[in-house]
Amino acid sequence: MKYLLALLLTVSTAQASDFYLYAGKGLRNGAYNVGVGWEPITIGNGKLGAELELIDAGEQPEPHHNINRFLNINVVAHTKFSERIYGFWKFGVSSTRYSYNGTNDYEADNGFNGTTASIGLETPISKNLIGGVQVSVMEYQQASNPNMGGYTNAVAYLRWKL
Repeated sequence: MKYLLALLLTVSTAQASDFYLYAGKGLRNGAYNVGVGWEPITIGNGKLGAELELIDAGEQPEPHHNINRFLNINVVAHTKFSERIYGFWKFGVSSTRYSYNGTNDYEADNGFNGTTASIGLETPISKNLIGGVQVSVMEYQQASNPNMGGYTNAVAYLRWKL
């Protein structure tokens, strides 16, 4: 019985370490990123998984009163370049349903009709806390019609491995 309990605790610990949360601050006033990820696949010295991410690009400069928000479902891969430097890439589909346009009568589409690609570098602060920077390029529906717009976003963040 004690071996079964030890095995269950080991498996649950390994599974928990595949999950992470992250939060960061972007360049514009009010800009932030938050996300939750799961990387169950180990390939060499890297991890592969999925992530749910919210990017709030913050307030656009005057005279615009727009706030662009992107809800992303990403494929994400982290790799270890050295003991102190990690890298990653993400690619996913985006929804702008939580965006706000104060300039016209824009109504965001509820579907995932945009895309987001991100790259970044990280460095460990402790065993479970990692600091990093991320640059994302988004293509998204910019109005209540098929027009597509683009935006580049940079953020500094902390990632907690659970």
